[in-house]
Amino acid sequence: MNCPICKSPLQTENLNIATDTGLCTECKNIFKVSELLSPVVDPKFDINQGPKGTWLRAEINELIVGGSTRSLMAFFLVPFMIIWTSFSVGGTLIVAFSEEEVNWFLVLFSIPFLAGAVLFWSIAMMFIWGKVEVRLHKTGGTIFTGLGNIGKRKHFTWQEVDRVGITPTLKTSKGYSGGGLYLEGPNRKIDFGSFLNEERKAYFQQALTFSLQKIKKDNRLF
Repeated sequence: MNCPICKSPLQTENLNIATDTGLCTECKNIFKVSELLSPVVDPKFDINQGPKGTWLRAEINELIVGGSTRSLMAFFLVPFMIIWTSFSVGGTLIVAFSEEEVNWFLVLFSIPFLAGAVLFWSIAMMFIWGKVEVRLHKTGGTIFTGLGNIGKRKHFTWQEVDRVGITPTLKTSKGYSGGGLYLEGPNRKIDFGSFLNEERKAYFQQALTFSLQKIKKDNRLF
């Protein structure tokens, strides 16, 4: 059994089953032991009754679990990005090209701000139009995160997956970390879904665990 954060091997004496508490001596992370055990599907869980902003779709030989990443954060991030981009990138480039000769120092100076603008605008777009979809089939699946058909895809096989979990959001010296979903097996861990809200993450975790157990037990999704 390994630490859910730094993946260091855990010592038995640092795991208290009675209080459901564990301690990693390497990164000092305190966690629930139950989070490392095989997840259990809630008896009341209905895969067809997901929360608002999620969907379940059956296609030929595939089951698609999806969720929107829309968030109220967009109302704060978009105006901030418009102002920040206009002044930090636009303002600098206007000055650089308004002189008789191009001021290449200002052009180079604007590059880090331009890179930051691309990064934060992509996050803003995820909060407006983004989605996460997991396409499941008999041998494995594909995780998609992005806008429309543009985004990142991660492929996996059922042999690589033993459990589906949610990484708790932790406050560290460098800020907040974690907070996403993951598929984990003996030799691989796939992180995804950090843009989903907590309710949608919980649905994904239960739906994918339900599908995993069905595949392992009955060798089918439907």
